[in-house]
Amino acid sequence: MTTVTRRETQLYFEDVTPGSVIKPLTKGPITNVQLCQWAGASGNMHRIHYDRDFALRDRLPDVIMHGPLKEACAVQMMVDWIGDGGHLLKIVFRHRAMHIPGDTLRYEGKVTNTYVKNKMGF
Repeated sequence: MTTVTRRETQLYFEDVTPGSVIKPLTKGPITNVQLCQWAGASGNMHRIHYDRDFALRDRLPDVIMHGPLKEACAVQMMVDWIGDGGHLLKIVFRHRAMHIPGDTLRYEGKVTNTYVKNKMGF
């Protein structure tokens, strides 16, 4: 499991420019225990997330990681980067692959644009 390390100094809009690199976050390897815990905590008890035989019968490679769990990891990367005083107002996800126990996920990104709207920096 990854240790949470937040910024020591607050990140401000003025510190960010297009091309700024977001500090990467690595999660994994993913375990069956994590998937079962997430299933219970989220209330998503679909068997494809914890029952390997069921997942295989459903033509999946193994039990698969919940999409919202992957999203939570991406949000963690952003919150760790912007700091406790920052605000994550919007984030969009596109799931391109299934992940199974044993996989390690690496989250990374860079700023593509900045702008001011209604006196707020985005």
